[in-house]
Amino acid sequence: MIVIKSALLERIPWVFHAFFTRDGGTSAPPFNSLNLSYTLGDSPQAVNANWDKVKKYLPFKEIHLLRQIHSDKFYLTEKFWGKSPLWLDDGDALITSLPGLGVGVLTADCVPVLMVNKKTKGVAAVHSGWRGTLEKISLKVLEKISPGAPENVKVVIGPAISVQRYRVGEEVVENFRKEGFPHGVYREDPSGNFYLDIPGAVRYTLLNAGVPEKNIEIVPCCTYECGHFFSYRRDKITGRQLSVIGIASKF
Repeated sequence: MIVIKSALLERIPWVFHAFFTRDGGTSAPPFNSLNLSYTLGDSPQAVNANWDKVKKYLPFKEIHLLRQIHSDKFYLTEKFWGKSPLWLDDGDALITSLPGLGVGVLTADCVPVLMVNKKTKGVAAVHSGWRGTLEKISLKVLEKISPGAPENVKVVIGPAISVQRYRVGEEVVENFRKEGFPHGVYREDPSGNFYLDIPGAVRYTLLNAGVPEKNIEIVPCCTYECGHFFSYRRDKITGRQLSVIGIASKF
């Protein structure tokens, strides 16, 4: 397996996190190879084997996820259920402060966002597609994980599709204009095509909320351009990679 780490989060000794790539699994094409979603048509046996590999790597007793719906809904999860991985509900972000519990999101172009509050020892994993970004799901999770103190939060914006590859309709750009996002988050080329910078929009939202610039890291990997990642825009039928964070513990 190939796993990407954040220098920002690696400095926090009680946090364990990982951005997985698509490499090192058992799934056959077009899900090759470390697909971790059961809902796309991949063999359940292959997905089970992929999860077994991931769980051996991670220092968590359980991993919790959500059935992602491109919303601004988030949940707190603070107990073990005796099953891993476990999909808890419909939504797009999970928060926990329970040692030994990993919270994660699955993506294939959308933005995975990992957050840590160093003061309260809380962590969060956020799935932010354009709809969730427009609804400012990262801001809502930030306000929950660190109310009134955004300066206490470290944020890593993980591998996602780049603005150069994320063409959208003019109506999407207009929605972002109406919500006050600045030009640069959205672009128009000389042919009249519109493009959206989702990682940049997430970063803008967090900076505007008071998170210091030094507390935000963007992983510079485009899922469309890099073959180590699943990309829905590039391949249509494909798998999903995991981004996960939690408070490490021995158990």
